[in-house]
Amino acid sequence: MVFLTLQKTHGVKEPHCRTIAIQKCGGAPYELALRFAQCCLHCGACFASGYSWPEKFKHNKRVRNNITPEQVVDEFTNIPHPTGHKSYNWLRILGGEPLLNDEYIQFLFDVLVQISSRDSQKFNNGIVIQTNGIHIGRGNTTVLGRGLEKLYVANPNVIVAIETSIKGSNPQEFMLIA
Repeated sequence: MVFLTLQKTHGVKEPHCRTIAIQKCGGAPYELALRFAQCCLHCGACFASGYSWPEKFKHNKRVRNNITPEQVVDEFTNIPHPTGHKSYNWLRILGGEPLLNDEYIQFLFDVLVQISSRDSQKFNNGIVIQTNGIHIGRGNTTVLGRGLEKLYVANPNVIVAIETSIKGSNPQEFMLIA
């Protein structure tokens, strides 16, 4: 089961109702963001604890698990290109933990392949995936590799950067959720 966090678009008065939205990050025209919920860690300084920590995210009213990749693609399609700019700076995938397990990875790449085939110029052909790297660091890379290959075949102009977010060197700073 994949959990996503509902967001609101920057500069628009609306409730948190979108899975993919314009987020104020960097300079204008900012970025598009897709936020996953749930994480395998329990980091004390987590900015996303409300939709990442197991004891919180299941009760968060902005977390949904009944969203299909096609619904996310439709929401992406309905986001207009930015006024006065060729594209948004990039598409950021974050969470929670977007690479939590193979099911999350498959969902993510189902979305990315479709939106990259439709209009990768909307996000400047750039995708940034923020991950703690736990799942893929354990050698679970098959689904990720297949997803990246499918994305390349769908649109070889798209560049994917995978950033790890664990900065600490002391293993006791983090608590792994089994």
